[in-house]
Amino acid sequence: MSVYSINTADVVHEVIEGEAILINMKTGVYYSLDGVGGHAWEALQSGPGSAASLAESLAALFDAPLDELEKELARLLAEMQAEGLLRVGEGTAQAAPLAASGEKKPFANPQLVKYTDLEALLLLDPIHDVSEDGWPHPKPDEVSEENKA
Repeated sequence: MSVYSINTADVVHEVIEGEAILINMKTGVYYSLDGVGGHAWEALQSGPGSAASLAESLAALFDAPLDELEKELARLLAEMQAEGLLRVGEGTAQAAPLAASGEKKPFANPQLVKYTDLEALLLLDPIHDVSEDGWPHPKPDEVSEENKA
């Protein structure tokens, strides 16, 4: 069975009040996930998971049929793998089940929101690629034409 795990070599992340903020340090792109996606990321923090195992975990939190949850999570996991946020391998799902707290939340398809506005800053080497003014000011010869405007 294919299981997904967080690409810890390239990705830094934090979950704040159910929203996951992810930064791919290799590409300089950052992302957000909330609702179903934020909870799925939270479950993946405890270990690898498959679409099926994550769907079972999230079924206790969201009002949706298990097969719909699994289908949407499979799509989301594949998208996150394509963005370099997750690695895929074979094995056993280990993602911890999430604790349900009362009434189930309404289900909305998970969306990976991608932001590219800080790529140049996130890709700067803060030791070597900065001007004499220091971080976050790039060396003048390395400022792109679009950043000069």
